[in-house]
Amino acid sequence: MTTDEIRETFLGFFEARDHLRLPSASLVPATYDPSVLLTTAGMHPLKPYFLGQEAPPRPRLTTCQKCFRTTDIENVGNTNRHLTFFEMLGNFSVGDYFKQGAVELAWELSREGFGLREDDIWVTVFEGDAELGLEADEEAIDAWLSVGVPRERIVLCPRSENFWQAGPTGPCGPCSELYYDRGLDFGAPDDLPGEDNERFVEYWNLVFMQFNQEPEGVLTTLPAKNIDTGLGPNRLAAVLQDVPSVFETDQFRPLIELGEELSGRRYDESFPVGRALRILADHSRAATFLVADGVVPSNEDRGYILRRVMRRAIQQGRSLEMEPGFLIRYGARVRDVMGAAYPELHEQRESIDRWLAAEEEGFSRTLEQGMRMLMDVQRARGRAVARAGLRDDAAERAREFASAAGFTTRFTGYEKREEHTTVGALEPQDGRVLAKLADSPFYPAGGGQISDAGLVECEDGDCRATVAEVVRLGEDQAVLLDVERGDLSEGKRVVARVDRRARHATECNHTATHLLHAALRDRLGRHVRQAGSYVGPDKLRFDFTHGGALSEEELRDVEDRVNDWVLEDQPVRALTTTLEEARRLGAMALFGEKYGDVVRMVEVGDGSFSRELCGGTHVRSTAEIGLFKVVSESSSAANVRRIEALTGPEGVALMRRHDDILQGLAHELRTQPESVPDLVANLRAKAAQARTGAAAPAISIEELSARATDVNGEKVLVADVPTADEKELLGVLDRLKPRLGDAAIVLGAKADGRVLFVASVAPALVERGVKAGAVVKAAAEVAGGGGGGRDTMARAGGRHVEKLDEALAAARAAIAEALGAA
Repeated sequence: MTTDEIRETFLGFFEARDHLRLPSASLVPATYDPSVLLTTAGMHPLKPYFLGQEAPPRPRLTTCQKCFRTTDIENVGNTNRHLTFFEMLGNFSVGDYFKQGAVELAWELSREGFGLREDDIWVTVFEGDAELGLEADEEAIDAWLSVGVPRERIVLCPRSENFWQAGPTGPCGPCSELYYDRGLDFGAPDDLPGEDNERFVEYWNLVFMQFNQEPEGVLTTLPAKNIDTGLGPNRLAAVLQDVPSVFETDQFRPLIELGEELSGRRYDESFPVGRALRILADHSRAATFLVADGVVPSNEDRGYILRRVMRRAIQQGRSLEMEPGFLIRYGARVRDVMGAAYPELHEQRESIDRWLAAEEEGFSRTLEQGMRMLMDVQRARGRAVARAGLRDDAAERAREFASAAGFTTRFTGYEKREEHTTVGALEPQDGRVLAKLADSPFYPAGGGQISDAGLVECEDGDCRATVAEVVRLGEDQAVLLDVERGDLSEGKRVVARVDRRARHATECNHTATHLLHAALRDRLGRHVRQAGSYVGPDKLRFDFTHGGALSEEELRDVEDRVNDWVLEDQPVRALTTTLEEARRLGAMALFGEKYGDVVRMVEVGDGSFSRELCGGTHVRSTAEIGLFKVVSESSSAANVRRIEALTGPEGVALMRRHDDILQGLAHELRTQPESVPDLVANLRAKAAQARTGAAAPAISIEELSARATDVNGEKVLVADVPTADEKELLGVLDRLKPRLGDAAIVLGAKADGRVLFVASVAPALVERGVKAGAVVKAAAEVAGGGGGGRDTMARAGGRHVEKLDEALAAARAAIAEALGAA
């Protein structure tokens, strides 16, 4: 049975049973549903009927809906069934038949319409959920029993698998899924429906919308019970046409054959080639349908989704060395295969060809330019790969090796840094050895954190190998080893030891990135989101969304805030929870990262300032970080900034280098280290005097410190400074603070026709009511300007330079008033 015949059999079956056939809605959702960028399910266009916002044209409906999802885009090409664009066949009941009717119709069509052997059909039902106060769905079980499904082929599944809800509140209900058993050629005897295996193919989902969840976790029965089902014709076609995957069905085989023709490669010659051809088939089909429905490539919203899909397809075509212009050829083949069912593919032919050609040409040009610019980076990367990494093809071989091993390595690195374990599988690779350990404490690179270094040694002392790389393979891993002594063999007992020093330094940097993220959002605004990171033992690099460079004050505030949290010795905890609960608690998620229903959440302190979804390793307390020192702040990309920083021993080493430089300068200048800034300032002043012939007053920290006075028991310094810019003014303030200790300091200066003010207030004075922001604001108002900041640090400016003395007097008066001395 062809895919077209499956579509027509389904629609005709329900049409004959009083269901109104509706045409597919556009992939671009209607204006009344702004919740999604693209149509992702068959019921989306029908939501107004289910929500009671509109009356359906008939209580019974049936459709074949075009759908698009990027949820599993990384799985496309790697599995037998995942797609981005797909058709969804559905039958819907709005307040008409319910479970018994839906089950009877599904059973009849599966057996009599599609000819499936009833002994090979299994079903899953909702097992109940204590949190929701629901028992197992006995009504659905009884319905399946009544049509002849034996109890042993009815499998109970949890809420995560068999309970449908559109969101935390609103209509919801249990569901029942139909699976086809493809036999032991596709899996193991103990495989079951609802598990992640290829033996049982889910081809139809029946959703029983019978509850309303409001508030979250509280269910009430809906007055009208609805049915929403979805059958995937491509998956069913793979079963009926007896082929291993959807990509060998009649709808995809012409696209695969086109790829073979254009590349001169064979689909079955290797996994990487087959994967590239599968991605090309799916993505070109998706792009063709999206353009036909009016989406054009851009850098925003659904246009960005289209561009991403097109460029992934282009990359695969180039990897197979296809001649330019191949994307248009794919668009034409999609029209040939599916144009009869979807006439818009012919109607929009000109638009489809135009955008496919333009994106291929433009992206190819960008890639060529980028490749020329990146040649030196590639050479450096190649050297790094030779030292410790894996090429893409080697990573693919590692994936195949791990899969063939037949078991999943258990990662124990959260709890242990040393593990007595067994070598489960071995394979030579480019002069090294690829190993699968039964249990592994080694962290595989992921989430920005590099993989662990360490050793694998035989328990009997006969062999020793160093860890060159730990390869992440989904929830699995493989370890690339350099054997230094002896021979490893499968079944050998070994001790796997993580390099403790490197791991701890990496943990310090990883926790510090979380603190940095929180500090940036606190100082700059909630628009700040992580845009990339590097976490290793040597340093941390954090990319984040922000429109401009940070000022010196902003950078200082961020650094100070992180170090405050470090000094507070806040506990760091990793918790396992549901994705829903983590989002409710406000946990930050990494853009573009895929998360399952159960997630690992890392929180610092009480979680009020830092909660993130993270699979990396972390310190147990912020005090372990030691110190946090920003090394640089720069642009990474348009509207993306980058901060590099050091922590722990590397941070201490940097501070020592700075101390050595300062000591060397002091020795050369024949003075004490703390006097170097004053001496340099005096030298600069003399140099300026020599250039201009005018005397430039020098800044003496000692003299300024001596001008501090007592105001109601507190030390206060309000002074004008002969300086030229704000940077120097802040530098003077930084040198005064350690000399004066707990004090309120306000400095003013004239620069470039303006007056500048900076203020620092010790926490002890803040508690007595002195606020730096209020103090500089009082001064700035007198000088015809404005400003503000935090309670402990603020700055401001004004236009009237002639009022500097009056403005400083206003600042002093504000401090005196706050201290009760006015």
